[in-house]
Amino acid sequence: MSDIPVHSRRSLTVIIPNYNHAHFIVRCLNSILSQSRLPDEVLICDDASTDESLEVLDEITRDHQIVRVIRNECNLGVDQTLQRLLKEASSELVLGCAADDEIAPEFIRYCMEEAEAFSSFGMYMGYTVVRYGDRTTGEQKEKLLAPNINLRLTPDEFSQVPHEIRPWLTNIISISSIIKRQYWIEVLGYCGRFGPQADVCYRALIAAKHGLSIIDRPGAIVYQRRGSYSAQNDSMAFHTRTAENYLELGRFIRSPEVREYFPKKLREELTKSWLSEAEAIICKKIQRQMNQTGQDYIFCFKKQMITGSFIARILAKIHSLSGALSLFWIRYQMRKLKRCFD
Repeated sequence: MSDIPVHSRRSLTVIIPNYNHAHFIVRCLNSILSQSRLPDEVLICDDASTDESLEVLDEITRDHQIVRVIRNECNLGVDQTLQRLLKEASSELVLGCAADDEIAPEFIRYCMEEAEAFSSFGMYMGYTVVRYGDRTTGEQKEKLLAPNINLRLTPDEFSQVPHEIRPWLTNIISISSIIKRQYWIEVLGYCGRFGPQADVCYRALIAAKHGLSIIDRPGAIVYQRRGSYSAQNDSMAFHTRTAENYLELGRFIRSPEVREYFPKKLREELTKSWLSEAEAIICKKIQRQMNQTGQDYIFCFKKQMITGSFIARILAKIHSLSGALSLFWIRYQMRKLKRCFD
């Protein structure tokens, strides 16, 4: 990349949709307000919370002038709240953050230095840190969704899918990113149909149209916990819909409206990545359901004091076989879909 550093100061708004996260949003805001480089504005839209969110936010706005709170009169959901935040934001660049997540220390400084030195890109990204509790031990663990690279890619370079980013393609166009507000608004109309995967859609579009810069720094710190969005939506129907969204993304980038931004190689790599993600989501959920049902059978029969739980073991085996057949069927469908693309 031959881009020449410019070093002109650019403005940044951090946008935060909030719904009933009074217990978490203080920590989120502290992570932003303790940055060595502060954003020009922190804009929060409360989506008609029923907890004490507004009281908590009122107290914070009294102490910090850069924090501004707007409120939806009724609950509109994440997509419409995000649209309102983008329209109300006053800066050239925006950084989205969930109310129950955090921004890693120094991320804004490093990312804005990159944005100011290389202003031609549509998106500037760090990597995501996921913190979660082990289901078995309860121990707090951490994983990085990161390629550990510094890389600047024009749209043409991104379309070639360099080997450095190939294994991380789904995660790279993900959470920890500062985006040019105008570009984000331009692509929002395409993305609402994809539900929770809308962010994958608009980031893929922005990277394909305007390029991206990746810095080897942690950006978002995401918590997976009881009561989080992913925990509340742990049903088979939700996971199936999530997998379907990834499949629809693969079809979408082949549609006439956006196909020109996704050359064949990029389409193939993105589709491969999204199909793998869809398969992993469904397989993991079925396996977990299968294990839980088998344990429930055994518990039930032990409670009834059936000696040796022989019948329980037989039923668990039958259920395992049923789950294995389900996994086989899903993989067969995935292979069929892969053959349909290009």
